Amino acid sequence: MVHKYLFIIEQGKISVVGYDNQSKTFSYETNKGEKEFAIQADFWDWWTKAVSFVATKDQVDFCFIYDQKPSIVSHSFESVEKSSWKLYQIENFFRETQIYSKVILKGEQEEWERKIDLGNIEFSSNLEYVFYTTLDLMKEDTDKAKNEYDSSMEEDKITPLAQYFIGLMEQEQ
Repeated sequence: MVHKYLFIIEQGKISVVGYDNQSKTFSYETNKGEKEFAIQADFWDWWTKAVSFVATKDQVDFCFIYDQKPSIVSHSFESVEKSSWKLYQIENFFRETQIYSKVILKGEQEEWERKIDLGNIEFSSNLEYVFYTTLDLMKEDTDKAKNEYDSSMEEDKITPLAQYFIGLMEQEQ
């Protein structure tokens, strides 16, 4: 089993958020009923119990997002060979939680940057929050793959329904 978790660390506090690939949903792991809590020395012991992690059978796919790099980024769990986290999933998390109005997500070495304008002005101040991540989420152009129609797609790969609507649009022009 692969445990896919997002760790949001801000001002010395952590939120642990599980991601279900099947339902495409996020769910918080709580510590004593709290979604956000101080990072303790026994954090990984707590996490292992909270998610029922079995070291002999399970792997992890972690994404750490933080304002200042914490010591807990180092762990001894068996990680997946290649992370399956995508940039659009992280953006979706920030959109769903509506905590911030603007987020700037940067690579750990500041080798890339992504601005996410969430437009949640009525819920929060209009400040930009800068976070870093341990993953290189810019390796693939996931936004283009997810959100844009690629006009260079070969015609025989277009579904019959898409061909029908393309034909209608061409007739109207």
